Amino acid sequence: MSGVKLTIVGAGIMGLSVAWAAVRAGHRVTVVEQGAIPNEAAASNDETRLIRHVYGAMDGYARMVDPAFAAWREVWETLGTVHYLARGTLCLKERDSPWFDRSAAGAERLGLEPEWLDAEALAARFPPLNPPEGSRGFFVPTGGLLLARAILADLAGWLTENGAVLMTDSRVAAIEPERAACTLAEGGTLEADRLVVAAGPWTGALTGPDVAVTPSRQVAAYAHMPAAHAEAWSHMPMLLDIGQESGTYIVPPAPGGRLKLGTHRFSRAGDPDDDRLVGRAEAAAVLEDCARWLRAPELYTLSHGRACYYTLAPEERFIVRPLAERTWIMTGFSGHGFKFGPLLGKQVVAALEGPADAATVTALAAGHSPDTARKTHAR
Repeated sequence: MSGVKLTIVGAGIMGLSVAWAAVRAGHRVTVVEQGAIPNEAAASNDETRLIRHVYGAMDGYARMVDPAFAAWREVWETLGTVHYLARGTLCLKERDSPWFDRSAAGAERLGLEPEWLDAEALAARFPPLNPPEGSRGFFVPTGGLLLARAILADLAGWLTENGAVLMTDSRVAAIEPERAACTLAEGGTLEADRLVVAAGPWTGALTGPDVAVTPSRQVAAYAHMPAAHAEAWSHMPMLLDIGQESGTYIVPPAPGGRLKLGTHRFSRAGDPDDDRLVGRAEAAAVLEDCARWLRAPELYTLSHGRACYYTLAPEERFIVRPLAERTWIMTGFSGHGFKFGPLLGKQVVAALEGPADAATVTALAAGHSPDTARKTHAR
């Protein structure tokens, strides 16, 4: 594939990453986005997204993080700026948590040398915290914050400057995978040599039941920190407390930003075309869920809540595969795909060009190891 015409549906991190990789490879790229870029309704669009090696039992994804960091370094070189803050990762547990235990074992296997901390040591090391009695945690120095909104905006700007066509406020009504074509809601059809569909929670409306993904409305709360803890929070790691069916996470603020708090519970419900209004009580409930880890939680004041839609796939394993000979789909990122955007973008372009084996790319995107990927392809 040399200098071919490529259409990409969706300008979240996956769509823009494919466009970035394709433009660098000399291809003619058109990105079709139903809103602005960044799109406030897109799952990718937020102040921050996380990148971390800690991954429960999903060792395949944990091993992908180093290549993901390498791909991000290529993005920073392309953009001439770095939209990443290294903060480290702090995993917490108040009660039995298989995810915590498997994450610790995985960190050991990766040679991250987790630092173990009981409740007293956690409070001493991280002043904004007042962990419940009997709780514990481990810290690894890797991981941090990707400045998501800035990344999307700068990628879009770079693509425009380098010849890509970005069609904003243009909704795709249907796709024809065999023709690598898409029909626009306002009329007209785009046909290309290759088509990549990266439409986030709107994917199912384009692909039908053949692609098993479920939109899931998720609410995050944003809070103002007490002045006494603002300096400490500027150096805090991300906090992850993930149980079997629930859990919470707390994301330290980027400069000028707010504390972000969320729950690790999938609603598995909602329509991505619904409005994104979040009632104050709903956002306050998220803050309350996280408050048990905070010192003086009454001093944290709610700023606002934000709803976004994840696209859930079975076992949270990404779906990156051909729909037809000339068409690929990228979906099912289940809230943890942003970190892998540039890496997967490069892999999909390599598969479209021919050097990369499609089955191997699909298996790796699903979090399988290279050995597993090769065995899957052999079958």
